[in-house]
Amino acid sequence: MGDRKAAIVQFNAAAPYADAARQGKADWQQAYQFYSSAVMNDDSMMLGWHELGNCLADMQQSAAALAAFRRSIELPDGTVPGDIGKPERVKSMVQIAYRLHTLGRIEEADEMIEKALDMDNTIAQAWCVRSLISSIQCRHEDAVVAAQHALDLDPENATIETALGLNLMFKGDLEKGLKHFDARFRYKLRHFLTFPYPQWHGEPGKTVFLVADQGLGDTLSFSRFVTKAAKRCKFLYVGAQKELVRLFKASFQHLPNIEIIPPMATGWPPADCWTTFISLPTALGLTDDEIKNTRNIAIPQFSVSTQWRSPDRKHHIGVAWSSSPISDIAAHKTFPIECLLDLYKIPGVQLYSLQMDDKRNDLHAAGCAALIRDLSPFINDVADTTAILRHLDLVVTVESALGHIAGHCGKRTIIPYSALGQDYRLGRNGENIIWYGHHKTVKQKRNEPWSLTFDRVVEEAREDLHER
Repeated sequence: MGDRKAAIVQFNAAAPYADAARQGKADWQQAYQFYSSAVMNDDSMMLGWHELGNCLADMQQSAAALAAFRRSIELPDGTVPGDIGKPERVKSMVQIAYRLHTLGRIEEADEMIEKALDMDNTIAQAWCVRSLISSIQCRHEDAVVAAQHALDLDPENATIETALGLNLMFKGDLEKGLKHFDARFRYKLRHFLTFPYPQWHGEPGKTVFLVADQGLGDTLSFSRFVTKAAKRCKFLYVGAQKELVRLFKASFQHLPNIEIIPPMATGWPPADCWTTFISLPTALGLTDDEIKNTRNIAIPQFSVSTQWRSPDRKHHIGVAWSSSPISDIAAHKTFPIECLLDLYKIPGVQLYSLQMDDKRNDLHAAGCAALIRDLSPFINDVADTTAILRHLDLVVTVESALGHIAGHCGKRTIIPYSALGQDYRLGRNGENIIWYGHHKTVKQKRNEPWSLTFDRVVEEAREDLHER
């Protein structure tokens, strides 16, 4: 044992900084320095390693967090303050399983969570992690049972209820899953609960503020329920992302009782209650069949310059390779831009980038500026993207907003589909696609490099273009 007294002083000094960081009032750096100092003063302090692991996890340093948690469970039980006991050991094992899961090491995660449950099967978080692992393994019934058991053990835990909702949606139970998914407001989106009016639960005759709470693709995806909501409401203020405002104004102009506004453009609109796009099916009381069979919104024909289109090529393919960085699974979904160059195995192809964030810089870093022409200068919003899609033969994209846009346009789309970063609208195996009838997924096999997945992507693209 090192200097446990000094370690405890450093450990206690970290706590207020960690609390402030969790509330978004500080960064994690000071907490990280104090926790690191604690275990450097005494590297036999189990709680020091455990909390350092939690800190590193919140800093998105998954590999370092995993190593810190491993250090914690190496230590023997003890009675000195800061020593390990069975409850702490199991909690560290649960964290190890979860971090292995986020890193894509599913078999190791599965083994660790089973060890944790063998030691103590009364910890709700352990069952929650069990459900996440089972879902990735396509054991949907087991995943739902485990998540429900976790919620039974800790009924007020919003994190667990959100996970149950996602597991139900991956299983195909959208009605029940979306109801539980509303727990995300208590989990990560607490600011919605401070709105100056209550959440809408479908009461007729209300003036409702409809606002986006997820990414642009999710907003577009669930915009299919706006017309149903407008029929139920007295008036509907639609707070869409600015990239969707022009499209929504054109698509919903036939509805007399809605107004499209950029989010919080003029402060709080004079509404009776609020809801979000993804909560609409729950507020409207829709069944699974009603959710699945609600059509995409109509996309008007917008005009855009076509000077970007190569006149000497036969096949014109729009591409995107990186998912939004705000997604928890973005790293899994994103593939190297170089993989797209395999599409040049098909004679007559020209590729066009529809990537709209800083990842556009990959075009130059990979020497692809001529091979994958950047169309971002022609795109100000989603309406422009829909106009460009009319002049393309095919889209090959990471699972992202572009996939939803192409789906609404009825554009043939191939999605190189990650083994780990997945979407309930496409299903775990990529074969249970709802809403987008022109989509085709090419599933990445477990532990398969993207370069091999793209061998199959190229063949799918070749077949599609040949048919065309």
